[in-house]
Amino acid sequence: MKNDYDVIIIGAGPAGLATALGAKRSGVEKVLVIEQQSTIGQQLKGQSIHYRPKLLTKIFPKKLPTMAFVSEIKSFGRNYYSPSGKKTFRLEDKINRVWIDFRLFLTELAKQTVTENVCLRVNTKATNLVTLANGRLQVVIEDVLKNTSEILTSRVVVGAEGANSLTAELQHLPQPGPLCPIIRGHFFGEYNENDMEFLFFSDTNLNVGGTSFIFPHEHQNAEFGFIIFPEVSSDPLPNYWEIWEEVLQSPIIKEKIQTSRFYETIQSTIPMGGPVSKIYANNCFIIGEAAGHVTPSGGSGILTGLELGLFLGEQFGKYYPNWEKESLKNIEREILKHPTHEKLSLMTQMIIPFRRRLFQELRTWEKIDEEWESITEILTLAFAPKDE
Repeated sequence: MKNDYDVIIIGAGPAGLATALGAKRSGVEKVLVIEQQSTIGQQLKGQSIHYRPKLLTKIFPKKLPTMAFVSEIKSFGRNYYSPSGKKTFRLEDKINRVWIDFRLFLTELAKQTVTENVCLRVNTKATNLVTLANGRLQVVIEDVLKNTSEILTSRVVVGAEGANSLTAELQHLPQPGPLCPIIRGHFFGEYNENDMEFLFFSDTNLNVGGTSFIFPHEHQNAEFGFIIFPEVSSDPLPNYWEIWEEVLQSPIIKEKIQTSRFYETIQSTIPMGGPVSKIYANNCFIIGEAAGHVTPSGGSGILTGLELGLFLGEQFGKYYPNWEKESLKNIEREILKHPTHEKLSLMTQMIIPFRRRLFQELRTWEKIDEEWESITEILTLAFAPKDE
């Protein structure tokens, strides 16, 4: 049948494309990826990922990824500042970072999937998902340009559409949480382009806790953002832009950036609560940000999506074509046992209590300064990169 597939993947981000690539290379025949945006990689932000040659050469087997999307491979460090700016801490990455254009990177990844005969449709949005009596899945899609609908069927559906996943919602799978509001904008100015800077922020007047960051880009261009942690902030939250203006008045931040030079300032949300414990129901899987596979560091969510997506696709091939319910449940168990998933789960067990202590118990700048030594111990355990 023309509109019938083995696997339909919703979302052409890192996790979705990697899943498609892993599935096709492992022998799955009919794989379709749908993407509601017209340009792949449009939603990605950031500038670098850890240089993981084993993973990247697995994705691009014929040549190391020093292609058009790579501008530089270099060492990288992270500086942490207390809200007062009086206490600092530095982590040196043991793994170099590769500085890339994410849009070009995903374009190259998409080309790999097309080479493997994956069907890829852009400007296509999934609007409904129904389990049929024969166990197959019916996916209703909409052409966002023509405003026309179409019905597809598949043996398996993978939701890789990011946070607030339609697949997770319709299959009653757990959504990643908490979804942390983030406000970010770009600015021009002097900075050390080999460092990412995290600045803790605690304000008793706004009753908000969070972390601001400066992420260097190229050509004297950097990104500044503030991540609000809802589990340690007031409910309902104050107006986001009110918080943004307050954060910009922090003495340490005023020292580092010229607030009058912002452009492309946006507000969105990101999952920062760690991976969910259930990713499968009724022949449907969720992967990537839909399953909370993201860590609060530049590019880490992309690498995690690539790694676990590729692994999920390979597991599909392992059991293909004899996909019974038990074999699909086995795939879920294999994902949950994956070292990356387990590492993120352990990190979450450290970081969420850490945020509560930092922003609820300590609260004031002075108390955070007093406890800085214990704070840096947890940061080292959680975020110090390990050798590949």
